[in-house]
Amino acid sequence: MKGPRLRLSARVGRRLVLVVFCLLWAAPSGAGHELPFYPSYYPQEIRLEALPPAAAAPLLRSAKLHAYVGGDPFAGGRVPADIKPLESLGGYLVVSFNSASPVAASRESRCEAARRIARSLGAAPGLYVPHPYPVTPYHMDYLEHFDLAQSARQAYAAAPSGSSATLRVQAKGPLAERLVKAQAKSARDWDATVEDIDAEGLLATHGLSLDGWLGPPWLKDGWFHAYLLEAPGPARHAVEALYRRLVTGAFDSPIARIELERQLVSRLTAGCERVVLGYS
Repeated sequence: MKGPRLRLSARVGRRLVLVVFCLLWAAPSGAGHELPFYPSYYPQEIRLEALPPAAAAPLLRSAKLHAYVGGDPFAGGRVPADIKPLESLGGYLVVSFNSASPVAASRESRCEAARRIARSLGAAPGLYVPHPYPVTPYHMDYLEHFDLAQSARQAYAAAPSGSSATLRVQAKGPLAERLVKAQAKSARDWDATVEDIDAEGLLATHGLSLDGWLGPPWLKDGWFHAYLLEAPGPARHAVEALYRRLVTGAFDSPIARIELERQLVSRLTAGCERVVLGYS
Protein backbone atom coordinates (compact mmCIF):
# COMPACT_ATOMS: atom_id res chain seq x y z
CA MET A 1 0.00 0.00 0.00
CA LYS A 2 2.88 2.35 0.63
CA GLY A 3 4.11 2.16 -2.94
CA PRO A 4 0.94 3.48 -4.68
CA ARG A 5 0.48 6.19 -2.04
CA LEU A 6 4.02 7.45 -2.59
CA ARG A 7 3.55 7.49 -6.35
CA LEU A 8 0.25 9.36 -5.93
CA SER A 9 1.81 11.94 -3.60
CA ALA A 10 4.72 12.49 -5.98
CA ARG A 11 2.30 12.92 -8.88
CA VAL A 12 0.21 15.47 -6.95
CA GLY A 13 3.40 17.30 -5.90
CA ARG A 14 4.55 17.61 -9.50
CA ARG A 15 1.17 18.98 -10.51
CA LEU A 16 1.27 21.58 -7.72
CA VAL A 17 4.75 22.71 -8.76
CA LEU A 18 3.58 22.99 -12.37
CA VAL A 19 0.54 25.06 -11.34
CA VAL A 20 2.66 27.42 -9.22
CA PHE A 21 5.17 27.81 -12.06
CA CYS A 22 2.40 28.66 -14.52
CA LEU A 23 0.94 31.25 -12.15
CA LEU A 24 4.32 32.90 -11.65
CA TRP A 25 5.07 32.84 -15.37
CA ALA A 26 1.73 34.47 -16.14
CA ALA A 27 2.24 37.31 -13.63
CA PRO A 28 2.90 40.74 -15.21
CA SER A 29 6.52 41.94 -15.23
CA GLY A 30 8.20 45.32 -15.80
CA ALA A 31 9.70 46.33 -19.13
CA GLY A 32 13.06 47.30 -17.66
CA HIS A 33 12.59 51.07 -17.42
CA GLU A 34 9.83 53.63 -17.46
CA LEU A 35 8.25 55.06 -20.58
CA PRO A 36 10.18 58.37 -20.84
CA PHE A 37 13.19 58.20 -23.16
CA TYR A 38 16.49 59.36 -21.71
CA PRO A 39 19.19 59.94 -24.34
CA SER A 40 21.92 59.52 -21.72
CA TYR A 41 20.96 55.83 -21.47
CA TYR A 42 21.79 55.44 -25.14
CA PRO A 43 25.09 57.19 -25.94
CA GLN A 44 24.91 56.07 -29.54
CA GLU A 45 21.81 58.25 -29.94
CA ILE A 46 23.59 61.43 -28.81
CA ARG A 47 24.70 63.64 -31.69
CA LEU A 48 27.14 66.52 -31.36
CA GLU A 49 27.16 69.35 -33.88
CA ALA A 50 28.82 72.75 -34.19
CA LEU A 51 26.25 75.53 -34.41
CA PRO A 52 26.45 79.33 -34.26
CA PRO A 53 24.40 80.85 -31.42
CA ALA A 54 21.79 82.28 -33.80
CA ALA A 55 21.10 78.83 -35.24
CA ALA A 56 20.85 77.23 -31.80
CA ALA A 57 18.10 79.53 -30.49
CA PRO A 58 15.15 78.19 -32.57
CA LEU A 59 16.24 74.60 -31.98
CA LEU A 60 16.30 75.17 -28.23
CA ARG A 61 12.85 76.76 -28.32
CA SER A 62 11.39 73.80 -30.20
CA ALA A 63 13.15 71.25 -27.95
CA LYS A 64 15.02 69.81 -30.92
CA LEU A 65 18.30 70.69 -29.21
CA HIS A 66 18.86 69.44 -25.66
CA ALA A 67 21.85 71.60 -24.72
CA TYR A 68 24.10 74.26 -26.19
CA VAL A 69 27.61 75.22 -25.11
CA GLY A 70 28.85 78.59 -26.31
CA GLY A 71 27.77 82.20 -26.49
CA ASP A 72 24.31 83.40 -25.55
CA PRO A 73 21.99 82.06 -28.29
CA PHE A 74 19.34 84.59 -27.31
CA ALA A 75 21.75 87.53 -27.60
CA GLY A 76 20.84 89.02 -24.25
CA GLY A 77 17.11 88.75 -24.94
CA ARG A 78 14.47 86.96 -22.94
CA VAL A 79 15.26 83.32 -22.23
CA PRO A 80 12.29 80.93 -22.55
CA ALA A 81 10.90 79.75 -19.22
CA ASP A 82 11.77 76.10 -19.86
CA ILE A 83 15.43 76.84 -20.65
CA LYS A 84 17.94 77.42 -17.86
CA PRO A 85 21.28 79.06 -18.68
CA LEU A 86 24.44 78.17 -16.76
CA GLU A 87 27.45 80.49 -16.67
CA SER A 88 31.10 79.47 -16.67
CA LEU A 89 34.39 81.29 -16.31
CA GLY A 90 35.19 83.12 -19.53
CA GLY A 91 38.54 84.64 -18.69
CA TYR A 92 40.53 87.11 -16.64
CA LEU A 93 41.38 90.76 -16.79
CA VAL A 94 44.99 91.28 -15.70
CA VAL A 95 47.42 94.17 -15.48
CA SER A 96 51.16 93.85 -16.01
CA PHE A 97 53.86 96.50 -15.86
CA ASN A 98 56.58 97.78 -18.15
CA SER A 99 59.89 96.87 -16.52
CA ALA A 100 61.40 100.10 -17.89
CA SER A 101 58.78 102.26 -16.18
CA PRO A 102 59.40 103.84 -12.76
CA VAL A 103 56.05 102.38 -11.72
CA ALA A 104 57.59 98.89 -11.83
CA ALA A 105 60.54 99.83 -9.63
CA SER A 106 59.13 98.40 -6.39
CA ARG A 107 56.44 96.13 -5.08
CA GLU A 108 54.72 99.03 -3.33
CA SER A 109 54.49 101.16 -6.46
CA ARG A 110 53.23 98.26 -8.56
CA CYS A 111 50.54 97.31 -6.06
CA GLU A 112 49.44 100.92 -5.68
CA ALA A 113 49.30 101.37 -9.46
CA ALA A 114 47.23 98.19 -9.81
CA ARG A 115 44.71 99.48 -7.25
CA ARG A 116 44.50 102.84 -9.01
CA ILE A 117 43.93 101.19 -12.37
CA ALA A 118 41.30 98.87 -10.92
CA ARG A 119 39.35 101.79 -9.46
CA SER A 120 39.56 103.77 -12.70
CA LEU A 121 38.07 101.09 -14.95
CA GLY A 122 34.71 101.65 -16.54
CA ALA A 123 31.67 99.47 -15.92
CA ALA A 124 30.57 96.52 -18.03
CA PRO A 125 27.55 94.94 -16.31
CA GLY A 126 27.16 91.29 -17.16
CA LEU A 127 30.56 91.17 -18.84
CA TYR A 128 33.05 91.89 -16.09
CA VAL A 129 33.21 91.28 -12.33
CA PRO A 130 35.88 93.10 -10.27
CA HIS A 131 37.73 90.46 -8.27
CA PRO A 132 41.40 91.13 -7.42
CA TYR A 133 42.27 87.50 -6.68
CA PRO A 134 42.99 84.73 -9.20
CA VAL A 135 40.74 82.09 -7.59
CA THR A 136 37.14 82.96 -8.47
CA PRO A 137 33.72 81.67 -7.36
CA TYR A 138 33.70 79.55 -10.53
CA HIS A 139 36.58 77.44 -9.22
CA MET A 140 35.93 74.34 -7.14
CA ASP A 141 38.62 75.37 -4.64
CA TYR A 142 37.20 78.87 -4.10
CA LEU A 143 36.01 78.15 -0.55
CA GLU A 144 39.55 77.15 0.38
CA HIS A 145 40.68 80.65 -0.66
CA PHE A 146 37.59 82.58 0.40
CA ASP A 147 39.21 84.51 3.24
CA LEU A 148 42.19 85.48 1.08
CA ALA A 149 39.91 86.60 -1.74
CA GLN A 150 37.83 88.68 0.67
CA SER A 151 40.96 90.30 2.11
CA ALA A 152 42.08 91.26 -1.39
CA ARG A 153 38.67 92.76 -2.19
CA GLN A 154 38.67 94.74 1.04
CA ALA A 155 42.18 96.06 0.39
CA TYR A 156 41.13 97.33 -3.03
CA ALA A 157 37.90 98.80 -1.68
CA ALA A 158 39.76 100.61 1.12
CA ALA A 159 42.37 102.10 -1.20
CA PRO A 160 41.98 105.88 -1.61
CA SER A 161 40.14 106.78 -4.76
CA GLY A 162 42.32 108.35 -7.36
CA SER A 163 42.74 108.73 -11.05
CA SER A 164 45.08 106.74 -13.24
CA ALA A 165 45.53 109.80 -15.45
CA THR A 166 49.23 109.96 -14.62
CA LEU A 167 49.63 106.32 -15.60
CA ARG A 168 50.08 105.45 -19.25
CA VAL A 169 47.91 102.37 -19.69
CA GLN A 170 47.59 100.17 -22.76
CA ALA A 171 44.59 97.93 -23.43
CA LYS A 172 44.68 94.56 -25.17
CA GLY A 173 41.50 92.73 -26.01
CA PRO A 174 37.90 93.86 -26.49
CA LEU A 175 37.00 93.83 -22.80
CA ALA A 176 40.12 95.75 -21.79
CA GLU A 177 39.52 98.31 -24.53
CA ARG A 178 36.00 98.81 -23.24
CA LEU A 179 37.04 99.20 -19.60
CA VAL A 180 40.17 101.36 -19.92
CA LYS A 181 38.88 104.91 -20.28
CA ALA A 182 42.07 106.66 -21.40
CA GLN A 183 44.67 104.58 -23.21
CA ALA A 184 48.32 105.44 -23.70
CA LYS A 185 48.82 107.40 -26.90
CA SER A 186 52.23 105.93 -27.64
CA ALA A 187 52.94 102.24 -28.05
CA ARG A 188 56.49 102.85 -26.81
CA ASP A 189 55.88 104.90 -23.69
CA TRP A 190 53.60 103.01 -21.35
CA ASP A 191 53.53 102.03 -17.70
CA ALA A 192 51.01 99.21 -17.59
CA THR A 193 48.97 96.95 -19.85
CA VAL A 194 45.44 95.81 -19.07
CA GLU A 195 44.75 92.61 -20.97
CA ASP A 196 42.06 90.00 -21.56
CA ILE A 197 43.18 86.43 -20.83
CA ASP A 198 40.86 83.76 -22.21
CA ALA A 199 40.48 80.86 -19.77
CA GLU A 200 40.31 78.24 -22.51
CA GLY A 201 43.40 79.64 -24.20
CA LEU A 202 45.22 79.73 -20.88
CA LEU A 203 44.74 75.97 -20.45
CA ALA A 204 45.00 74.93 -24.09
CA THR A 205 48.55 73.57 -23.90
CA HIS A 206 48.27 72.08 -20.41
CA GLY A 207 45.37 69.64 -20.73
CA LEU A 208 45.53 65.93 -21.52
CA SER A 209 42.75 63.76 -22.88
CA LEU A 210 42.81 59.97 -23.02
CA ASP A 211 39.79 57.76 -23.69
CA GLY A 212 37.38 60.27 -22.16
CA TRP A 213 39.65 61.14 -19.24
CA LEU A 214 40.55 64.82 -18.93
CA GLY A 215 43.55 65.82 -16.89
CA PRO A 216 45.64 66.60 -15.05
CA PRO A 217 43.36 66.51 -11.98
CA TRP A 218 44.20 70.12 -11.07
CA LEU A 219 43.47 71.47 -14.57
CA LYS A 220 40.40 73.43 -13.46
CA ASP A 221 41.61 74.41 -10.00
CA GLY A 222 42.04 78.07 -9.22
CA TRP A 223 45.52 77.68 -7.76
CA PHE A 224 46.72 76.16 -11.04
CA HIS A 225 45.18 79.02 -13.04
CA ALA A 226 46.97 81.43 -10.71
CA TYR A 227 50.24 79.62 -11.39
CA LEU A 228 49.74 80.06 -15.14
CA LEU A 229 48.57 83.68 -14.84
CA GLU A 230 50.91 85.25 -12.35
CA ALA A 231 54.55 86.19 -12.85
CA PRO A 232 56.38 84.90 -9.74
CA GLY A 233 59.32 87.34 -9.97
CA PRO A 234 61.85 87.02 -7.13
CA ALA A 235 59.76 84.30 -5.48
CA ARG A 236 60.18 81.95 -8.45
CA HIS A 237 62.23 79.30 -6.61
CA ALA A 238 59.79 79.13 -3.69
CA VAL A 239 56.83 79.04 -6.07
CA GLU A 240 58.33 76.21 -8.13
CA ALA A 241 59.06 74.21 -4.98
CA LEU A 242 55.44 74.54 -3.85
CA TYR A 243 54.19 73.68 -7.33
CA ARG A 244 56.30 70.51 -7.50
CA ARG A 245 54.97 69.35 -4.15
CA LEU A 246 51.39 69.84 -5.31
CA VAL A 247 51.71 68.07 -8.66
CA THR A 248 53.74 65.16 -7.24
CA GLY A 249 51.48 64.62 -4.23
CA ALA A 250 54.20 65.46 -1.70
CA PHE A 251 51.78 66.12 1.15
CA ASP A 252 50.30 63.83 3.79
CA SER A 253 46.72 65.08 4.10
CA PRO A 254 44.05 67.19 2.36
CA ILE A 255 44.67 69.94 4.90
CA ALA A 256 48.36 70.02 4.00
CA ARG A 257 47.45 70.18 0.31
CA ILE A 258 45.11 73.13 0.87
CA GLU A 259 47.78 74.96 2.83
CA LEU A 260 50.28 74.44 0.01
CA GLU A 261 47.78 75.80 -2.52
CA ARG A 262 47.14 78.88 -0.39
CA GLN A 263 50.86 79.48 0.06
CA LEU A 264 51.42 79.15 -3.67
CA VAL A 265 48.77 81.73 -4.59
CA SER A 266 49.92 84.08 -1.82
CA ARG A 267 53.51 84.02 -3.06
CA LEU A 268 52.39 84.52 -6.65
CA THR A 269 50.30 87.58 -5.83
CA ALA A 270 52.57 89.17 -3.22
CA GLY A 271 54.88 91.04 -5.61
CA CYS A 272 52.20 92.51 -7.92
CA GLU A 273 54.31 91.68 -10.98
CA ARG A 274 51.08 90.72 -12.71
CA VAL A 275 47.77 91.42 -11.03
CA VAL A 276 44.36 89.90 -11.64
CA LEU A 277 41.76 92.68 -11.59
CA GLY A 278 38.65 90.59 -12.23
CA TYR A 279 37.03 87.97 -14.41
CA SER A 280 34.47 87.64 -17.17
